[in-house]
Amino acid sequence: MGLAENLRDDFQRIESETRKAAIYCSLSRAWMSVPNGVAKWTHSNCGDALPFIQDGLNMAFVATLAATYQDKKGSVTIPNLMKRLSGEPGAVYALAKARDALQNEVNSHLELAARAFDTIKHLKSYQSLKKLRDEVVAHHTPDPEKPRATHGPLNRLMVRTVRLVDHIAVAINGRRTATGTWVRKLRQQGVAFWSYGMDAFVTDFEARDPLCAADAVRALKMSETEACSFCRKVAPLQNSHVLPAFAYRWLRGRSGTGHIRHTDNPNRRVQDGLKLKWLCDDCEALFGIFETAFATKVFYPWQEGKHRVVYEDWLIKFCVSVSWRVLKYLRQLNSGHRYTADQLKLLHDAECRWRAYLRGEVEHPGKFEQHLLIFDNIESTTVRNLPRNINRFMTGAISFDIVGSQKSLMTFAKLGRFTIFGMIDKGPYVWKGTKVHLRHGELKPGEVVVPGGLLDLFRSKASYVDDAMKRMSPTQLAKIEDHVMHNLDRFCASDQFRSIEADIEMFGLGAVTRK
Repeated sequence: MGLAENLRDDFQRIESETRKAAIYCSLSRAWMSVPNGVAKWTHSNCGDALPFIQDGLNMAFVATLAATYQDKKGSVTIPNLMKRLSGEPGAVYALAKARDALQNEVNSHLELAARAFDTIKHLKSYQSLKKLRDEVVAHHTPDPEKPRATHGPLNRLMVRTVRLVDHIAVAINGRRTATGTWVRKLRQQGVAFWSYGMDAFVTDFEARDPLCAADAVRALKMSETEACSFCRKVAPLQNSHVLPAFAYRWLRGRSGTGHIRHTDNPNRRVQDGLKLKWLCDDCEALFGIFETAFATKVFYPWQEGKHRVVYEDWLIKFCVSVSWRVLKYLRQLNSGHRYTADQLKLLHDAECRWRAYLRGEVEHPGKFEQHLLIFDNIESTTVRNLPRNINRFMTGAISFDIVGSQKSLMTFAKLGRFTIFGMIDKGPYVWKGTKVHLRHGELKPGEVVVPGGLLDLFRSKASYVDDAMKRMSPTQLAKIEDHVMHNLDRFCASDQFRSIEADIEMFGLGAVTRK
């Protein structure tokens, strides 16, 4: 057996175990999606049996997940496969040859996998996985309810593990696994199973709530199966990100604390960005291709100092996919916003043209161009009245909007230091050095010309973020400070810290302290 075949064989075993763990996890949690599930559980005549079934599934999940992360020599596990992929001579060459792909392409996906695995290794749930397994399986804790407290951390570890295995799958096989599809399918069946177990034996509760198992499943399927917003086929819809998930994963790592906060509620830590039941499996996969290309060839390499990137048509497709999502979401959210008749027509035309281009129905986005701005920390400027968080905002914030004036209109999507403008009405303004070309081009530092109004846009959005962070409670500030002090080396090496230093250099310590 050749090296590539051997690696693929090991990966297939890991993929199978990971999928098994994910399905156990999904089935054990599916009861929470049953309509009126808590009340039905309480009143069901199966109330004594249901907890044992749930605990059994949870035990199988944790034991299987822990097994995939064993570091035992000679075993086929994720840590050992990662060692082989990164350290075994000829591994990258063999995989590239077997896939008829470039070594750089394989390497870029392996680097994504390595970053994902490194993030996982910093999770407390990973570091104490063996102990958590013992607590869940053998109940080795004084408090019998303690195992249930592990659900949240282990769920997050499972999600990250599926993403990691998908990164490895793309490197080895050139495509993602079908684990997500399997989990969603089995979850629907799991909801039906739990609903039947609760409804079939309900006594007096049944009279007060006649919703039977079949009705519950039918209601679930109706909520899960609607027309895809992109291809418009009726199919099960996925939880789709409005802005790409990799940007939020990067932001969590950049923060130095492992968490992110939204401006609408800065006192609440979150793990991810806005998601909607939007896209079917096929369209989610299509957008994923564009996102992977941008993440591996531009986003992460640029953060690491590679400031010269030759691109092909994948870049404009990525930008159009982001602009389409921003436009689609905000038009639905702000349906009552007042636009002129001409603007409404342009908004509709832009959405249709971007969608048609991504579906291959037209050869280019037409007049609805894509422009990309890339920022770094400001070394010096003569511009006055800049917000004190300008460097942190320009290099680290994630934001989106529809912006413009009486003479222009565009979508705005900010992914850290990368800002994408989807032109709806370019107006009389001059843009130079920012346009994303249709076939190919090169991203590199250089002089650009943009409308002066963009300064006001960035100033107002940075000020908004700064004002929102001022509302953070002393308790949350203390938590951040405590986390930073316990992870000081990691925080000082973070990109966030470099932006903080730049803001202090421009505005003094007042940029990061509260009065």
